[in-house]
Amino acid sequence: MKLELRRTEEGQLALLCYESLDLLLSACGNQQPWVSVYRQQVEEVQRTTAAEVVLWNALLPEEARKDD
Repeated sequence: MKLELRRTEEGQLALLCYESLDLLLSACGNQQPWVSVYRQQVEEVQRTTAAEVVLWNALLPEEARKDD
């Protein structure tokens, strides 16, 4: 499995996490690939992906969204 990480404005590598599919779709677009994990697994995913930060329910700019 390959996860998509994003750079923050400060240059940190971020793992984006959303508390619901509706939040993910509205923040990232309806064509954004996703995977579901338990909340208690997020720290392990962060560690294995080398993400520097975890951002919860982050709204992506329009140009970064994956829509139809």
